[in-house]
Amino acid sequence: MVINYNYFADASGATILPSSIIALVTFITTILVALKAKGTFRTMPVIAGVLVGYIMSIAFGLVDFSLVKSLPFFSLPKLLPWGTPVFDISAIIILLFAFMVSIIESVGDYHAISTIADLPMDNKKINRGIGSEGLSCSIAGVFGACGTTSYSENIGLVALTRVSSVQVVQIGAGILILFSLIPKFSGLLASIPAPVLGGLTTALYGMIGVTGLKLIKDRVELNDRNTLILASSLVLGLGAPQLPAEFLANFPQIIASILASGMAVGAISAIIMDQLLKE
Repeated sequence: MVINYNYFADASGATILPSSIIALVTFITTILVALKAKGTFRTMPVIAGVLVGYIMSIAFGLVDFSLVKSLPFFSLPKLLPWGTPVFDISAIIILLFAFMVSIIESVGDYHAISTIADLPMDNKKINRGIGSEGLSCSIAGVFGACGTTSYSENIGLVALTRVSSVQVVQIGAGILILFSLIPKFSGLLASIPAPVLGGLTTALYGMIGVTGLKLIKDRVELNDRNTLILASSLVLGLGAPQLPAEFLANFPQIIASILASGMAVGAISAIIMDQLLKE
């Protein structure tokens, strides 16, 4: 049996070497700027990594500009672009579970960002955050966009840049709203090759993982019981996204959506074990 490892949509495998080089250079650039740069430039490791990796990708011919060329320069959002909303009970239940998974991830993000920014976190702030995410998802749905939530990548970005100012986030949000009116910019972002994103996320996800471990160390007593629960739920959470589609097809869609989420599997496993393994 011949297995074709088509990593970067190239059946011949000709782009594997340049793609690996681009990912490595992007990663190194991001790390060096975060650690060695001075002044304001030190807060822009991701931008520096993207620029270097993107320019290299263009030189190697790995960037496809066809989407950028096909999109208009300016466009306003439209109300209900997909037609009149349809309320299907099965779809609502499935999305409810999807939102529950997102809430679990968001709560973890809130605690992680509070650790990085050295700010207190309480239930009132968590409730406001979840409520804000629900409101933003509703607004996004009205305009035909995807649901929005807190992204763990942003936690890694804050940990990498050490910039956790609310004002900076608000200004960034305003800039993103303006750029959302320029489809060509969205097409440009979509044209960033996978090796560049891989080099960036290596650093970002690493920072997320280390921040999570620090959070656990500071707030959880690592006795035998807690260590066993943490270790088991961590392994189950990491393994869940690797479940094959053929296996998930044997379950109802609601169960399959939960099993496909490492965050949900890890959190649910930890909750169940915490209740069963009483001290």
